[in-house]
Amino acid sequence: MSSFSSSSSFPSSEDAQNHSPPSEEKEFAFDGDDGNVLDAILHRVDFIWERTRAKVEDVYHHPELIVLVLFSLVLAHFIAGRIFFNKGKERKIGSKNSKKRDSIVLCGQDGAGSTSAYLLLKNKSLGLGTVTSSIENESEVEICVSSSDRDAKEKRVKVNVVDVPGHAKIRNRFYERFLPRAKGIVFFVDGVEFSTNKRDVADHLYNEILIDYDNVRRKRIPILIACNKTDKEACSPATFVKKRLESEIEMIRTTRDVMLKDAQFDDGSRKAKKRAKEIEKKREREVTGLGWKDEWGKFSFDKAAEMKTHGRFLFCACSCVGEDREWKLKKEAEEKGDDGSDNNGDTNNSSGGDKTSNSGGSRNLSAVKAFAAEHAGR
Repeated sequence: MSSFSSSSSFPSSEDAQNHSPPSEEKEFAFDGDDGNVLDAILHRVDFIWERTRAKVEDVYHHPELIVLVLFSLVLAHFIAGRIFFNKGKERKIGSKNSKKRDSIVLCGQDGAGSTSAYLLLKNKSLGLGTVTSSIENESEVEICVSSSDRDAKEKRVKVNVVDVPGHAKIRNRFYERFLPRAKGIVFFVDGVEFSTNKRDVADHLYNEILIDYDNVRRKRIPILIACNKTDKEACSPATFVKKRLESEIEMIRTTRDVMLKDAQFDDGSRKAKKRAKEIEKKREREVTGLGWKDEWGKFSFDKAAEMKTHGRFLFCACSCVGEDREWKLKKEAEEKGDDGSDNNGDTNNSSGGDKTSNSGGSRNLSAVKAFAAEHAGR
């Protein structure tokens, strides 16, 4: 019976050159006896070993093959690294880890009008009507802003606009993706329904935007709160929206502070002390997130901007339906040969500190467009 150990040692280089591996056609017949079966298996192992050794020795005598293999490995490693790097780069764009701020983010409650405003900025018209968005909308639009000087030409600015869905169950994950990219935020409020859902609007603004330290507060991102649907008589004015939001946010802030204070219970045990520390850290994050101090009194947007806990807060009244109507009238006038000029065109109602506008841009989106054009170029 053949022994595996006797044939397993490497021969000299001359023997390797003259050695010819066993023929692959060699048959290993056995009659069913255990000894013959084992002998056949050992012969097969010897055959595979000799063939592998011959190939290895052949490579040793051809250095160009070694160079080719090494070059292939380096090239494969380089390609794999590039693919991995590009995928990681794609994941960062639009994610919460992205540091590139290039967009004006339109947001608000479901049905407040952010998608309608997006369609008007992109297509200049609502087309067949408004739609409720369940995914983000993003595109680069060209905004035309009229100057107060009649002799001056209209200013055209390219702005990247992102519309975030307003549905409560899905909007949070879109905020995580797009708030890190925001150069300015337009928060739309349904002026008709505001009196009945002001608490939900304030809770949305507070939890999703105002207490976001990394993406909103620390970067002093300006926020325009646009009271939409002023084309309807039941629409609340922007001044009313501002006061009610301040009251609701103050109520949310104080209520949560009281709840956190009441939750601090320490019976002397290690578990209770650990829980008390966790609650204190949570309260610190809450206070730090809003950046409000008790000595400042009740919350107000003016005070928040003054104390530099946030960027600028601006308020305006607007109407997506009015903007669509004006565009259609202007188009009809152009078709008839009229210049369609209007002295009450786009005006900037959102410059300076905290301002509230109910005129000029209240019947269209002029204040929203001026805000987007101003902060997109920064």
